[in-house]
Amino acid sequence: MAVMLALFLGLLPVTTDLYLPGLPALAAEFGGAVGQAQLTLSGLILAFGFGQLLLGPVSDRVGRRPVLLAGLRARGFGGLRPGDGA
Repeated sequence: MAVMLALFLGLLPVTTDLYLPGLPALAAEFGGAVGQAQLTLSGLILAFGFGQLLLGPVSDRVGRRPVLLAGLRARGFGGLRPGDGA
């Protein structure tokens, strides 16, 4: 369990490092400025922070494992991309 928690601590830096190179492509895909695409990075960091604030007390009540597994499921489903149909 301790190793799993240590791996999750590195999730935000890894997510950020994978996300940053795609910002220009994100801006080009949606026809926006790079500055607007950078706001999505702020949203990512805010989401991580609010998630800790909201789910911290839940994990104190029901335990870490169910909260971690539910979070991993939500992250996995959120990362699925429907096909383009092309």
